[in-house]
Amino acid sequence: MRRFYLQRNVDETGISGIGKISFGFEFYKNGPAMMYWNTELYSFSFYKNVDDVVKIHGHNGKTELVWIDEKENPDSVIDYAKDVIKKWLQ
Repeated sequence: MRRFYLQRNVDETGISGIGKISFGFEFYKNGPAMMYWNTELYSFSFYKNVDDVVKIHGHNGKTELVWIDEKENPDSVIDYAKDVIKKWLQ
């Protein structure tokens, strides 16, 4: 598993804002990904892979996927997932 966030540099719609707009992780290399929005209204989304995340939310390069972990790191993702769930349940 490997963590990432989406960095929005230009907000075309005025909804998401700029900066780190979402966080997520890739379950395994080139495999499924989970992402949640860094907003007051908390939601999760699942994708076939991170390429689909970029195709849907990249806005032609105005939003970039940035890896938090240089390589797969199962321990960091488990702690990360626990934090996400705790925040979601609040």
